[in-house]
This record gives sequence, C-alpha cells and structure tokens, in this order.
Amino acid sequence: MLVAFSFAEPCEYGWDDTVEAFWLGHLRQYRFKVDDKVYETRKLLAEFSTDAIICRGTRVFKVVDKSTGVEHVLKDFWNDADRKKESDIVKEMLADIEALPHNHTICPD
Repeated sequence: MLVAFSFAEPCEYGWDDTVEAFWLGHLRQYRFKVDDKVYETRKLLAEFSTDAIICRGTRVFKVVDKSTGVEHVLKDFWNDADRKKESDIVKEMLADIEALPHNHTICPD
C-alpha cells in the first residue's frame, strides 16, 4: 500500500485540487473552484459527520463569489459513487408528491 500511495496522483488518495485552504486573519478559510467561478468561504454554517471515517463529511459555508462579490451558500460533501445524488432523491420525492391524488391529505387533522 505504501508503494501505491508513493506513486499515486493526489486526486487518487482523496486530495481535491478544486479546493484551496488559506488564512483570512486568524481563521482558516477555503477557496472553491466550481466550473469557471471561484468562491471564498466567509463562515461555516453547518458541519455534519466530518470526523467519521465513512460518511459524506458535509459542510455548508457562506461564500463570496470572487468575480461579483455576491454572497451565496455552498454545500461541500463527499459523494460515494454508489449513492444517489441528493438532487435525484429530491426529484423522486417531488414526483411522488405530484402523483398523489389531489384530494389526498398528507397530514390529516
């Protein structure tokens, strides 16, 4: 295994070259490259299971678009290849809701 890591490219052992860490004052921040945009984090809004060995390690940041100065929210996570994308799960849920009869009550009184 040591030999495999010695010759591996950084992305092959989990390094994401679209994310760069930097210091803003005394706070460690991140610069995310998404398509042709660059976003810099300003505040960690949420962090889920980032200390577990097997998890998505989800973090949610308040970010600034470096080209426009507009603030956004960015969700950073590791997605396992065998898991459905969150957007696909949401689409399935919405389709299931649309398929309900229009007179169906989800939460009866």
